[in-house]
Formats: sequence, C-alpha cells, structure tokens
Amino acid sequence: MLWQLSGLKSFDVHATDGRCGKIADFLIDDTTWRIQWIVGDLGSWVDPHKVLLPPSAFGAPREDKHVFPIGWTRARAATARDSSEAPPVAQQMAAHQASPHLNMAEAIAITAGANLLPSSDGASDEVRPTVELNAHLRSSAELIGYEVKVNDGEMGEIEDFVLDDRPWSLTHLVIRWSNWWRPHHVIVPARSVQSIDWRKKKIRLALSADEIRSASPLEMIEVHGRDFAPRRTGWESVM
Repeated sequence: MLWQLSGLKSFDVHATDGRCGKIADFLIDDTTWRIQWIVGDLGSWVDPHKVLLPPSAFGAPREDKHVFPIGWTRARAATARDSSEAPPVAQQMAAHQASPHLNMAEAIAITAGANLLPSSDGASDEVRPTVELNAHLRSSAELIGYEVKVNDGEMGEIEDFVLDDRPWSLTHLVIRWSNWWRPHHVIVPARSVQSIDWRKKKIRLALSADEIRSASPLEMIEVHGRDFAPRRTGWESVM
C-alpha cells in the first residue's frame, strides 16, 4: 500500500498495551531507498525522547484511526536505542564541522549531550553511547526542501515522498515546481536520484527539466495518509 510520508508523521505509535508516542522521522538508505529506522518520539514537547524503532516491528498503518501499530510493549519501546546513536549524514557532518578536532563519533556524542572526560594519561575517556556511522543514512525530514538539480539546470524542490509499506521503501519523490501562475506537484521514481549534496541542500536527478514538467502529478496515484499542504513562498502568499 502506498502512503504519503508527511501524512504518516501525524500518526500515533500504538504499542500492544496502548499509545506510546508519535512518528518523528524516517531514516532512509539513499542507495536502496529502504527505511532503515522509524524514529519515534516517546516523550513530550518539553522533554522529547526520540528512539530508533525497526520497521519490521510495525504493522500496517491504520488510516481510519490515525495510528501506527508496533508489536512491542510500551516498556520495550521506551528502552529502544536513542536516535542520537544512528545520526543521518547531515547531522554527522554538521557535528564534525562544529568540532573538527574530534573524530566523527566523538563530535556526534558531544552534540548529543555526552561528555568526554580526560583520563589520567591525558587521553579522552569517551562517555557516550555507541555511535553507528553510515554515509548513506538520510533523514526524510532533512531532505524536505532540498533543491532539485537536473541535467539542464534546477527544477523545483523536494516536497514529500511516497512510501510502500511493504517492503518499507520509498518509491517516489514528490517534487514541487512552479510556473508564474501556480505550483505543480509531480512524482518521480526514487531510483532517479544520482547524488545528494548536504552542504548545498541539493538532490541531483538523472532527468531533464522537461521530464520533470511532464511527470505524473501526485493526484494521479492513490496514496493513503494524504496530508498534503504545499509550503508557500513569498510570491504565492500575495496571489
């Protein structure tokens, strides 16, 4: 079944013994476009507690109840790995830029709030969780808004994604591009992505501008969890 990814982020996570939080993000492998982790926020807005939940633990989303069932108890979900233990690429690189004198894992640990305490011999004793570094792990939330670069220029930005809940992979990117009178929202296969530049916040596709213009609109496919509220630019707000 196909789902609009942004719509699923409003769903509650329901454990076997009741509600335990909300969906916060989806972490994706940018080589296969499969979901590696579902980030659940099990805390509150004043005290967030984001954990890494494996897609295999989830059942199919329930659109009628706006819930995402997980076959775990609330207690088990609460003890899942902290989200800082598997940071996506942009977070890894930003942490390393902020602390270039440290290795990547140390920089990420400090960013996540851990302390590095010096030992008696002057070396650093790392007080931190085990950090899992992955050069292809991307946050779906981070990718929203990235500019789309095509073979003959630039063509809009990433607005959303389409998810197939079996086998937990992204099938399409939703791209927003505009002519002078109105925006368009079209879908292109995720496999058309050639590269992602986290510094410039751009995604390069193996497509042309004409192929983007002629791509199928999002409305042409049946997706569940539709919660599409296009982001507005300054010129649109005055129309």
